Amino acid sequence: MANWDDIKARVESNQGILTVNMSELRDAAGKEKIGIHVKTEISRILAGMGLGHLPQELPNYQNEPVRLYKRGTPLGDL
Repeated sequence: MANWDDIKARVESNQGILTVNMSELRDAAGKEKIGIHVKTEISRILAGMGLGHLPQELPNYQNEPVRLYKRGTPLGDL
């Protein structure tokens, strides 16, 4: 199971962008289900690590992809 440090390291080693499934973010947050409060918590954790995500509203389903990017980079500014 991935943790937040692992996810951040993978984003940084992949030129500042990475696509993961929502289930990976849910697992890193230590949650069993994805709900509005879990999605809000995940967004806050990512922002605190200097990472943004697309789509802006995280998906409700575990198999949906989420693109993570490092804020403040040329790619992240796009």
